[in-house]
Amino acid sequence: MRRNSVDLLLERLQNMQQCKIDLFNLYFTRGLTQQEIGDLLDVPHTTVGYRLRRILKELNGTIKNNSRWRR
Repeated sequence: MRRNSVDLLLERLQNMQQCKIDLFNLYFTRGLTQQEIGDLLDVPHTTVGYRLRRILKELNGTIKNNSRWRR
């Protein structure tokens, strides 16, 4: 069966979400530095820092939205 573009897009989004979770866990749970993560992923540590800030901003927005919903 041939997969349509929606299925491919959903799979890609799921993989991106998993990458965010993995990055978050490496930094906050495993205690790796941005430099160590950058070395593992072969990307500059500044890129790792940028991605972590975006993840935290996204989480913060989610928390704020959820707290507004419950009021």
